[in-house]
Amino acid sequence: MSVYQWIMITEREPVLVDVDEVLGDFQTPALKIMSQVTGQRYQPGDFTTWDIFGVLSKPELDEVFKRIGCDGFASCLEPTPGSQDFIRELSKMAKVYIVTSPFPSRTWASERTKWVKDHFDIPGKQVIHTAAKYLVRGRALLDDKPEHTENWLKNNPKELAMLWHIPNTRTIEHPNRVKTWDEALSQIEKHLCP
Repeated sequence: MSVYQWIMITEREPVLVDVDEVLGDFQTPALKIMSQVTGQRYQPGDFTTWDIFGVLSKPELDEVFKRIGCDGFASCLEPTPGSQDFIRELSKMAKVYIVTSPFPSRTWASERTKWVKDHFDIPGKQVIHTAAKYLVRGRALLDDKPEHTENWLKNNPKELAMLWHIPNTRTIEHPNRVKTWDEALSQIEKHLCP
C-alpha cells in the first residue's frame, strides 16, 4: 500500500449511499400495498421506469402513499442481500453517509435513522434526509435513481456516481451502472486510491 493510499484510507473520505432499493428492499412491501389497493399483482420486472407508482390513478396513488406513510413502514424493510457486508467493507475505506429521500410521514425520518443504525451500525449524524442529493458533497454516490446520479455528477464532475441496478431501470441507459457489491467496492476503491 502506498503512503497516498494509507492516507486516503485513514482519513476515510465521505461516500454517499442511498437506502431504498440499494440497502433496503423498498419495492417488495410497496408492490404488496399497490396490489392490495388495485387488485393487480405487480413485480419489479413489470416496470421499465424507476417510478413504479406511475401506473396508479390519483386516488390509488393517494391510498398507496397513505399506507406507506403509516407508522412502521420505514422500519419493516429488509436489508437487500449482501448490503450489510458491503457497508462493513466500505466503512474500512471511507466514511459512509446515508443520503435518503424523505417521505411525507411523521415517523419516516426517525424510523429510517433507527433502521440504518440497527441494520448497518451507522449513527444518525451520518444519515442525511433530502431529495436534493446533488447538494450533498462526497467522493462517490451509489443510488438506484438515474436522475439522482446524473444531477449529483453534474455538481460533482470529478467524483464517482454509480447507478445501482434494479430490474425496473434495466432499459435506461446509464454510463456507470453497477450490478454487484464487489463491483461497487472496486470502483470506489479505485476512485479513492488511484
